[in-house]
Amino acid sequence: MTPTLASAPGSCCFSGVKHIGTPVGRVEDLGEIPTYIPDPAAATQKVILFLADVWDYFAPCGYIVLGADYFFGDSVPNHLPDCDRQAWIDNSRKPAIDAFPAWLDAVKGKYGYCFGASFVVDFCSDGAVVAEEEHTFPLASRRRAEDIMVARKSTYYFQVFSGVQHGFVVRGDPAIDTQRWAKEESARGIVSWFDRFTV
Repeated sequence: MTPTLASAPGSCCFSGVKHIGTPVGRVEDLGEIPTYIPDPAAATQKVILFLADVWDYFAPCGYIVLGADYFFGDSVPNHLPDCDRQAWIDNSRKPAIDAFPAWLDAVKGKYGYCFGASFVVDFCSDGAVVAEEEHTFPLASRRRAEDIMVARKSTYYFQVFSGVQHGFVVRGDPAIDTQRWAKEESARGIVSWFDRFTV
């Protein structure tokens, strides 16, 4: 049995719905990576590294959110509709990997550091919030991951949403009721998890 639980990106990773709204944060250079930072209204020591599409939901819930532009302004929408996906990944991966350690050091220097954070990031890379139709983390892998966590007596939490596909949290269409509800409920679950385990 392969040790891999998640598979490679698919076409859905290169498409999405443009969300409308007014950004509430600012862009600041951290470790030479432009970083989007929507601050919470109240002072906090809780910081979320948001390594995906920028999403402001967590800041109003009391968390400093850091969204690194590790694509340096050259994200995949700039290459659509005729993007050579593999070429874009190959060209984008090395600069991001090379820049990330300095960015993380800058984050730690400015906001502090939780010793367990790296373990959480490694653990979460297996996927904790998934869609019913999830080609990168299919049902068999999800069940296998749960078996592993049960065997290790880990504290874990799975959310699975029917009627949505891979990427629904950041690429779902808010005009479609099922997708909007799944996205919002996922966010509530994540905030609840953060509130429970970040003291």
